[in-house]
Amino acid sequence: SHVGIDPDVLNARLRLPETAEHEGRLREQCKVGERIVVGGVEMLHPLQGAHIKLLAFQQLLENYPVWRKRLTLLQVCFPDKQRPEQSAQQSAENREVVRRIEEAFGPDTIRYFEVGAELDAKLWTKNTRLALFRAVDVLLNCAMKDGLNLLPFEYIHTKHSQQASGVVVLSEFVGCAHVLNGCVRIN
Repeated sequence: SHVGIDPDVLNARLRLPETAEHEGRLREQCKVGERIVVGGVEMLHPLQGAHIKLLAFQQLLENYPVWRKRLTLLQVCFPDKQRPEQSAQQSAENREVVRRIEEAFGPDTIRYFEVGAELDAKLWTKNTRLALFRAVDVLLNCAMKDGLNLLPFEYIHTKHSQQASGVVVLSEFVGCAHVLNGCVRIN
């Protein structure tokens, strides 16, 4: 047997009005069209790389002022139900970096959502995730350790079904980075 995405199920979800509504809200919040939107979905866990991504984004904006009005980072994090204390610590660290970015460069440079906080856990569905994939120009995953991650495949399928372009940037430590030979590998 194999592990993968189900294109028929994803296509059916992509056609739902709910998915289009979520996409519209994200596009408006992130000023899609005016800015390049870099997005990611990670668990609140130190090895998932969201914190490193936030720090790197802050450094990028500090070192390259030309990108301050051209980029938005859209980051969604969800708690690790097995390690709630660790998730709470990771959340606090992430929120501190987000606060610094917003303070220094304005609220349009970053959109940070946590499932269970800014995003109602009941509203964070596969359809919402597909809407996020439709809205972002670049999918960025900076995990330091990650096994099977199908989200890059979902992103590629979503962009392909729209006949839209998109870039996948993956840590070399994400299992699918070795299968997706068209992705940009980092770390």
